Amino acid sequence: MKFSRARVLVFLTLSSSIAFAQAENSLATAYQFSADGLLAFDENRYEEALRKFSSAYAVVKLPTLALFMARAQVKLGHYTEASQLYTEALALDDGPGSHDVQEKARHEAGEEREALTIRAPKLRVQVQGAPVQDVTFQVDGKGVPTSALLEGRMVNPGVHTIVASCGNQSLNKVEAFSDESRKTLVFAFTAPPERFAVPYNPPDQQPPRPQEESSAVRRAAWVSLGVGGAALAFSGTTAIWAWTKHRELDQAGKWDVNHCPPGGAGGDCREYRTLRTLSTIGFYTGLAGAATGVVLFLASSPGAETQSKQHISAYLSPTSAGLTCTF
Repeated sequence: MKFSRARVLVFLTLSSSIAFAQAENSLATAYQFSADGLLAFDENRYEEALRKFSSAYAVVKLPTLALFMARAQVKLGHYTEASQLYTEALALDDGPGSHDVQEKARHEAGEEREALTIRAPKLRVQVQGAPVQDVTFQVDGKGVPTSALLEGRMVNPGVHTIVASCGNQSLNKVEAFSDESRKTLVFAFTAPPERFAVPYNPPDQQPPRPQEESSAVRRAAWVSLGVGGAALAFSGTTAIWAWTKHRELDQAGKWDVNHCPPGGAGGDCREYRTLRTLSTIGFYTGLAGAATGVVLFLASSPGAETQSKQHISAYLSPTSAGLTCTF
């Protein structure tokens, strides 16, 4: 120990009567706790020493007190807690203590923290089978930043339980660490976590196979083409019949404004108009059926799913029919 007992007693007196005048009762209490802590430390009663130093530190925060608290933590094997106290000692100002004594305490805290960093065990982790940003870690039941464990984190000597969690999976390892040990633990998630799993469809709810869907569409296409073809054939037959009737009327001299007006009631005229209307209806029906059949054939062709941005549709109006395409 670099501080002699005599020098420790100097820093415990908090340097001056002026300090005692400022807060005599509280500083006297801190002095008593510190003196008891030093006695316990010299007699290797480190837990008691830590309690006494902590009580004094709660009254007045001095680098010397933080230094001796850190030393007690090292003796107890609490390296991570000691490292934090060494860091606190470096950041504290003199307070009511002697500048020379407090400055020496800060210097020794820096040296001892560096030595502890080399001596302390280090834990490092690796992750396989899952995105590392989605994995959380706990060491002895306390959450630890993943980034710190990936780089290597100081741990206390002894046995530690490390748990890695991702989705609905948790993996744990129990490892013993000693001074200067360096261990890398690999956590391999052998199955995709729940959030990345492919949804399962029960057998009775399996989606239809693309090939079966294609066959059904093709059958519908054939039906549409059949209906369209039959309608076109009917349109052609009635058109020929209407043309024949028109010719007969013309030869008989009945095809003029007086003999066959649009509203005429003659039987031959009515027959001609009926045939012409049926021919027109059959033509548009056949065209629509044929167009629908073509669209269905295109939809059922291989690679149709990869061309989902293309759209083909049929249209039918009293005056026209056809296909529209969007790419």
